[in-house]
Amino acid sequence: MLAIALAITGFPDRKLHILTDSQRAIACLEMERPELITRCDGEVLAIVEDIRHRLRGREVRISWVKGHSGHPLNEIADRLAVSVRRSHEADVPESTQRAIADNIVESLCRALRRMKRGIMTEWTSTYLDLGFRGPDPSGRMEAEINGLELMASYTPGNLVSVIATWSTEHTMGYLEMTCSATWDARHVLNTIGQNVDEVGMSHALEELRLRFGITLRDAEQMTERSMTAGNFGRFTVDTLPKVPSATYGLEETLEYRAAVRCARESRDGILVGWIATDHPCHDVRGAALQNAACPDSARLQVAAEGDAAWILLQDRELPAPIFKRMVKSEAVRYLESERPELHHDLLLAMALHPTCPENLVPGLVAHTAQRRGQRRIHVAQQAWSAAPDRRDLIHTLLLQKSRPGRSTNQLLAAVLGPDTTQHSARIIWIQQHGDSRVRRFAPVSTC
Repeated sequence: MLAIALAITGFPDRKLHILTDSQRAIACLEMERPELITRCDGEVLAIVEDIRHRLRGREVRISWVKGHSGHPLNEIADRLAVSVRRSHEADVPESTQRAIADNIVESLCRALRRMKRGIMTEWTSTYLDLGFRGPDPSGRMEAEINGLELMASYTPGNLVSVIATWSTEHTMGYLEMTCSATWDARHVLNTIGQNVDEVGMSHALEELRLRFGITLRDAEQMTERSMTAGNFGRFTVDTLPKVPSATYGLEETLEYRAAVRCARESRDGILVGWIATDHPCHDVRGAALQNAACPDSARLQVAAEGDAAWILLQDRELPAPIFKRMVKSEAVRYLESERPELHHDLLLAMALHPTCPENLVPGLVAHTAQRRGQRRIHVAQQAWSAAPDRRDLIHTLLLQKSRPGRSTNQLLAAVLGPDTTQHSARIIWIQQHGDSRVRRFAPVSTC
């Protein structure tokens, strides 16, 4: 606690990020565990109150790190603390104590410089693989690809800023994007490629895509790792450290794009089923559900989810157990909804589906067309997308429940259909199947 207080008072005008291996100190400062405060003596309580007072209006972040786990800053702090204690016990002169402390701090600085050189070597090697030149004395790397000028430079936060410029006869362009210094060539190309595609310069990266593009097998392996680790970030901005000076974009992560490709193209049923049931992105799950390799067990598992119903209904040969579970779940949502009209279109789509048992059609149609007028006309028009037997069943239900009125002719016109060459046959059909109160309007609808 005293070390935290010294850091805050020693650097009064700076933003600070203080690391400590004392969870108790953080809990006391954040008041998360009041029982710890009550156990502190008066001197410690005074330090806590002083720190809390000095933190007001300042940008200070205090984080916990595990002690004796190899963290360089924690190890140096421990060495300094041990040095001070032993020097005090041995009555070492103050000048000697300062020299010992300076040596310890210098060893930290050397370690940090080695770490920085390692980071520089790591990020530059990736860009060298992508065809960049350099780095020059200022640390910048450059590349030219079919008229596209690229410049990359290391920035605070372990980030790399990549600037793309180009010019044509009539225009000049400029793009700035941010990558992680730890990314491999594929991840860097993923971000650069999306930006370049957006401005119509995709031809510039075609050669690099051939070298570093991912195959379907790569996408499957990447998606398996993401699913196992729970790494589902969709946009790169959400996966990078937040640095005020950095310029972020909304490029989709390589992991997300790999998951989309895997969901659409993979023939691995187990993996596709896993994506369909557990991936958090709706569009990725939807792509997996539409994949022919997706097992029925996975589709049955998600059939009760409302957002999956529209996707499942695109399969014209949907297995009966999946369809029944879907209808049952949607019926419950419909009956419990405060706005049942929002469910009408899905109920109608279910009634039109080839898998829907004939005995369920009257109930579904009755609910989705329960309002008179335009709603019934809409249902009659949509019925033309179904098989002839299903279409005629729905039209019969609508005609038998209609009452002559202002919208009757419109309903009859919808039942007659858009093909005027078939109107005579449909008039005969209406006269045979429509309610007697409606039959007499059939000739009028042909005018």
